Amino acid sequence: MNADEAKINRTLELILLAAIVLLFVAHIGINLYHITAKLPAEARVPWPVLTVIFSSFVLAHAIYMLGWRPALIFYVLTIAVAFAFEYVGQRTGLIFGRYYYTDVLGYRLLGVVPAVIPLGYFMVLYPSHLIANLVIQGTPFSRRQAIVWLLLSALLTAMVITAWDLTMDPALVNELKAWVWLDGGPYFGVPFQNYVGWLVTTFTISALYRLIEQRLTFKPLGRIRKWIILLPLIGFGMLALSSVALGYPETTRVIAPFAMGTPLIAAILRLYQPPTSDGP
Repeated sequence: MNADEAKINRTLELILLAAIVLLFVAHIGINLYHITAKLPAEARVPWPVLTVIFSSFVLAHAIYMLGWRPALIFYVLTIAVAFAFEYVGQRTGLIFGRYYYTDVLGYRLLGVVPAVIPLGYFMVLYPSHLIANLVIQGTPFSRRQAIVWLLLSALLTAMVITAWDLTMDPALVNELKAWVWLDGGPYFGVPFQNYVGWLVTTFTISALYRLIEQRLTFKPLGRIRKWIILLPLIGFGMLALSSVALGYPETTRVIAPFAMGTPLIAAILRLYQPPTSDGP
C-alpha cells in the first residue's frame, strides 16, 4: 500500500467513525429524551425515523467492523429474507399468524410490507449476532465452526432478537396501532405463532449468513477497539431501557431486563473478560 492509498483509507476510517458516533449519539439521545420527558407516543420521534437512524448506525458499524463485502452481504440478505417472510406471512397467515399493516409505518413495498420493517430486522439482528458470538466464542467475529455450533449460534441470535419483539410487538400493536392481528392472541393481543415465526425468520437469516460468512474474509476498515465493539451492545441496551420506561401495556415493562438484559450482560462480561492462562 502506497502513501496515497494509506491516506485515503485513513480518511475513510475517520469518516465512518464520525458517522458511527453521530448516529449512535442520535439513537441514545432521542431515546433518553423520550424517557426523561415522559412523552406520550404521539409526541415522540416517529418509529420509522428511529428505525432509519439506528439501522444506519448498525450498517456503518458493520462496515467498519467486518469490511464492505461481509457487511453488505449481511445487510442485503437480511433485508431480502425478512421482506420475503413478511410478504408471504401477511399474504397467507402461515408464518406469523393473520395480520395486516396500517399506514402508521409509512410506504409499503409492493403495497404490503412497510419499507422500515426489513430495516427493523437488520438493526437488531446485527447486535444480536455480536451478542451471540461473544457469548459462545468470546469474540464479536464468527470463527469457523462445525455445523452444529453454527446452527446453535444462529439459534441464540434468533432468540436474542426475538426477546426484543416480546416488548416491541405489544407496544406497536396496542399503542401505535402499526399493525392489526385479525385473530388477536393471548400475549397482549399477539398470537404465540408470531414468536414462532420470528424465531424461524431470524434463525433462517442468521444461519444463511453464517454459512456464507465461513467463506468470507473480514477486512475491518480500522483498528478494532473494545469501545467500538461495545457501541451496538449499548444501542441494544437502550432499546431494552426504553421498553422498561415506556413499554405498553405497562405490564410488559418487566420483560426486557430479563429477556434482553441477560444475554446483553453476558456478552459484555465476555468482551471484558481478562485472558486466562492455561493451567494444569
